Amino acid sequence: MATLRQIHRLRIDSDGVITAKYDNGQTSAIGQIAIATVTNEQGLVRVGDNNYETTLASGTATAGVASSGGRELCKEEPWSRPTWTSRPNSRT
Repeated sequence: MATLRQIHRLRIDSDGVITAKYDNGQTSAIGQIAIATVTNEQGLVRVGDNNYETTLASGTATAGVASSGGRELCKEEPWSRPTWTSRPNSRT
């Protein structure tokens, strides 16, 4: 039977890899941040605080990982405590 672990801390490296440190001291990579690029950033349309949509002027978005295909590196973040937000139960 598998032992349930709780995430104690999270870290993001310059390649966008998200690493979790568990309450038992073990660590593991749990994901990687995708970064999208467009031909013309000025052609994007803002649809929220930090959300944008592509247009014909911006060109199609192409997703990939940090430091590949001309994408920038991610800002490295040291170990921090995760902050979880809960959603209300959508079942009626």
